[in-house]
Amino acid sequence: MAPAFIEDDIFRTFQLLPSVMSLNDFSAALIVRGGSPDENLVLLDNTQIYNPYHIGGIFSTFNADAVSNSEFISGGFQSEYGGHLSSVINITTREGNSKNGKLPDDHWLKDYLDLSGIQGEISLLSTKILAEGPFYKGSWFFSGRRTWFDQMAKAYYQFTDQKQNWNYYFWDTNFKIHSDLSSEHQFTYSQYSGLDDLNINVGGIDFPEIDFVWTWGNRTNSLNWRYFPASDFILETTLSRAKYFFDVNFEFIVSRESSIIDTIQSTGFEAIIDNIVDDQSFNQKITWYFNDQFKFMAGWEYKILSLDYKEAFAGSTIRHWDQSPYIASTFLKNTIRLNPLVSCEIGVRATKYELYQKIITDPRLSCKIYPHPNLIIKGSWGQYSQYLFTINQDDQLLRIVDFWQPILEGYEPQRTQQFILGAEYWAGYGITVSLDAYYKPYSNILDLSKVFNPSESEQGFASGTAVAKGIELLVKKTEGKLNGWVGYSLSSIKKSVDYNKNGILEESLGEVYKAKYDVPHSFNTVMNYHLSKKHSISISGVYHTGQPFTPPS
Repeated sequence: MAPAFIEDDIFRTFQLLPSVMSLNDFSAALIVRGGSPDENLVLLDNTQIYNPYHIGGIFSTFNADAVSNSEFISGGFQSEYGGHLSSVINITTREGNSKNGKLPDDHWLKDYLDLSGIQGEISLLSTKILAEGPFYKGSWFFSGRRTWFDQMAKAYYQFTDQKQNWNYYFWDTNFKIHSDLSSEHQFTYSQYSGLDDLNINVGGIDFPEIDFVWTWGNRTNSLNWRYFPASDFILETTLSRAKYFFDVNFEFIVSRESSIIDTIQSTGFEAIIDNIVDDQSFNQKITWYFNDQFKFMAGWEYKILSLDYKEAFAGSTIRHWDQSPYIASTFLKNTIRLNPLVSCEIGVRATKYELYQKIITDPRLSCKIYPHPNLIIKGSWGQYSQYLFTINQDDQLLRIVDFWQPILEGYEPQRTQQFILGAEYWAGYGITVSLDAYYKPYSNILDLSKVFNPSESEQGFASGTAVAKGIELLVKKTEGKLNGWVGYSLSSIKKSVDYNKNGILEESLGEVYKAKYDVPHSFNTVMNYHLSKKHSISISGVYHTGQPFTPPS
């Protein structure tokens, strides 16, 4: 358990691990082993979430009451996960209580739908509601949340008789149905919706008014079927859709006349940014537990994407990319226990991305050696490719949302290798000590070009390379009244991007530089002390060296 600011937050807990850091104190975006936030694959019930943050990360992305468990893989993930370079965050929502229904036993509806319980929570900042109960041979679950920032601000400005110049709120919901139709068939339907709405109005009187209207959100739907034809064989099929949308409108207003109908005179200087990601996916995977020494897994996925990004200013379109590529991939993975002391996972992932001519093959290998009952030595190597990326640049001070783009035709997908070597030792008394070293050479990364040409032959992107490397130490205690962890990391991330596309990397022009999230030294600690069965005290602390910043010129 880690201390929380306002509400429990899975992402902020991950930030307290030595392999992870944040962009700043206000952001929940994760920098994992030198990789930018868009390199993290975030899954909610097998469906990708493209912008897993409410504004600034002050509130958790997902309602903690709706989460059953979460898995974080900081690197070296195997071939069943693809399309991202750094880490995997796999979140599973709760299943409802299938027992203790409230309806009488002889009620006609009881065998199909019932209510086990409902609870709510109201505070000055937000309201939560949670309901669950039995469903036909299974259960259902619903949770909802809404903030009251907008209503608190409205009441404050009415009380002080001042003009309200900002307004913000968000809401999100989770809904899940699970049914075991038979011993061989399980069905699960999961849905998530979330919306942020921010309005800011500044200026006026002696200066032009400036109106900001920002709206963004996520919608996901997934249907999962698990088939068990035998005790050692599983076939899993998932059909999902994820939609991310973002809209910002920035407008200068010269005058505003109050009457029955407001009359607004605009300067015509209006900036608009729109971004939409529509992801429809179908995937299957089979798992065969051959015996204690061998496990086989294989699968395939077909993903249809629709991505639209538009920047406009004063009625003129500055950038507009509208692409609908498909991504078809397949993977194999074998888990082999060679003997009681050695086990390995060997896998490969092959992907055909519509806007790139070649089929990309990413082999992966990891092994664990048990030289002593309390010691594991582990190592992994793999190649990773990414076909979508965000165009948030390193010289931006504030990152609130992600602007997603596909790798455009004529560009190579972003690619990296991961070399990881580590050891883990159980010291007794619930104490675990782990040490990991990693090296990540990026053979291709993409960023917006500093020299933009709107012609068809020039898409405004620049290619480059990068190297991330580091060492991580984690000491964790899980037993006793006092528990928690202490972590330390020593890391480096350096980029080389030919922004002016002259074929020469010039450090004096800022084309070879330390990334803004390059933090050489980072120290994290989380401590919990249980005073009694009902009371505990938690404290967390972070210390790290400064981040580099070069202002744009």
